[in-house]
Amino acid sequence: MRGQAAGHTSYLNSEAYRRLVVVLLSLLALVPIVVRSRTSGLNPAPAAFFISSSPLVSIRGDVHHQGIYELPANPMTSTVIGLALPVSPIAACFPSGVERRAIAAGDEIRLTFRRGSKAADIAVRPIPASQRMVLGIPLDINRMEIRDFDKLPGIGPALAQRIVLYRQWNGGLMTVDDLLKVEGIGERKYSVLKKFF
Repeated sequence: MRGQAAGHTSYLNSEAYRRLVVVLLSLLALVPIVVRSRTSGLNPAPAAFFISSSPLVSIRGDVHHQGIYELPANPMTSTVIGLALPVSPIAACFPSGVERRAIAAGDEIRLTFRRGSKAADIAVRPIPASQRMVLGIPLDINRMEIRDFDKLPGIGPALAQRIVLYRQWNGGLMTVDDLLKVEGIGERKYSVLKKFF
């Protein structure tokens, strides 16, 4: 009888020990969550868009890995194309010399192979304004079209058209400060818009 009681007590002690271990492990698992939640009020909220100090370049077309690439300063077209892996080897590029062109932050490269050939046409243009805003790439006020301006906060189609007309009337060039000279843009709207350029 005593052996049974001792065995039962030993079982209870081992069961209590297991429960204690489970409780301690649970508490240890909760510590990082509690610490993180207590300090989250001190940390600023993350940005709504990606900001990078390296040039961001987009590549589309006849490549295996289309998308946005973060590159070291002053990349050439051929560097980006090499990273994206063309669908076949390139024998010739058109226009001639485009593969050696320096790419600027916010450029988009489109590679298109000519039908039945290893010759490729390469077009370089700016990434669309809506994507540039999401990626945190400054907009170029002199390369934007009406539809690009229309995507900015507080700018509708009519105001976007007035901005483009202002730029045309002034030789096709304008500065960000010139936005204040466009009818419908006051100091408050300008203070929001200038952050995108």
